[in-house]
Amino acid sequence: MSNTLAGVSNALEDVSNALSGVSNASEGVSNALADVSNTLEGVSNALEAFSNTLADVSNVLETLVSTWQGAFNTGRRRE
Repeated sequence: MSNTLAGVSNALEDVSNALSGVSNASEGVSNALADVSNTLEGVSNALEAFSNTLADVSNVLETLVSTWQGAFNTGRRRE
């Protein structure tokens, strides 16, 4: 009987250790997913900044073209 109880105790300890391992693995996966989420947020922020930069460049080019067209039209009127 004592050997049977010791065997049950050992089996329960093994189950406990296995569950602890599952818990640790789950925490590791959770941390990895949080890292992925943070990385994706950083990529999103970088893409938004790049988009804003392109919009600024577009506005500058539009202003330059408009200025150039105005100067060209003014010059043609003088001819």
